[in-house]
Amino acid sequence: MAVTTGDTDEPIDRTFYLDAFAVVTEQSWVYRSVPHHFHIREINATGHAGLLEELRESLADVRGSTVVPFGGLISWEADSTQYELVWDALRQSDGGEGYVSYDLERLKHVAMHPQEHSLVFEWESASEEPLLRRAFWRFFDPETATPPRRIVVPDRQRRREVLSAFRRLRRDLDYQYTVEADSTE
Repeated sequence: MAVTTGDTDEPIDRTFYLDAFAVVTEQSWVYRSVPHHFHIREINATGHAGLLEELRESLADVRGSTVVPFGGLISWEADSTQYELVWDALRQSDGGEGYVSYDLERLKHVAMHPQEHSLVFEWESASEEPLLRRAFWRFFDPETATPPRRIVVPDRQRRREVLSAFRRLRRDLDYQYTVEADSTE
């Protein structure tokens, strides 16, 4: 596809009606994406030794890009609730078979408080978001309006791993939140 220099609409227009794009070998699929959903880019590295490391190296200089596991970076259980950190959200089990997602774009700060065996979060108020985004949250996922302020994580090593995952996402995907570890930890 030839694209005129500086024309950002042309490639979008050309790919909008393309449902999916895949790279397939005789053994399996290797890459799948949905062009009009920028966040759907999937890699199947099974049986392709070195592919993930090569991708990480290739993306190291591409701002806002990284390779993350399909099932998320890290998961943990606290107070009988399952949590997981994925590339764009902190997810919390809803008590059934689903999850409530808290958008990392709203996260301002995460800190470790070892005396309380917890992680403390500061989130941007939903009222600070544009009206259209607030309406979307309230209609499609109303629980995202009230993300958790504190999550107990009794295991010190697990707290460190969770903070490390938050740092990685901030660094690799240019999130604006800050991550602080308590010096006594």
